[in-house]
Amino acid sequence: MSNFIEIHLDDNTIVYLETIKDEIPKTEDGLFTPVASNGRIIEKTKDFLVSGMKKGDLRNDIKIMPTIMQFWGMLSGLIQLAANKEEYIEKTIHLSKSQFLEYGFDMLYRSIEKEGAK
Repeated sequence: MSNFIEIHLDDNTIVYLETIKDEIPKTEDGLFTPVASNGRIIEKTKDFLVSGMKKGDLRNDIKIMPTIMQFWGMLSGLIQLAANKEEYIEKTIHLSKSQFLEYGFDMLYRSIEKEGAK
C-alpha cells in the first residue's frame, strides 16, 4: 500500500508525494508518462513551476522535468530524514521535525525563486 506526504506549494496547490519506491512509466521514446498518482504529482508540480515563472516569482531558466524529478527526490529525502532521525535532529540542531522540514522546504523554494521576487 502506498503512503503519501502532503506538501502545500502555495495557497491553491497541494502536492502529494508517494513515499514508496516507484518507477514512472515511460513511452517507447523514453519520455515520462504522467499517469496515476505519479502523473498527478508531475502535472501539479509542472503547473506550479510554469505559473510561478509566468508571474515572475520563479527563475525563467528552469528546466521543468528535471526540476520536478529533482524536487520530488529532495522533498522525499527531507521527509524521510525528518521521520527517521527526528530525535537526532532535535538533539543536535535543536529544531523540531516541523521546523526542520519548513527550513528545508524554504531552502528548496529559494533555489528556484527569482531574485528579488518577494
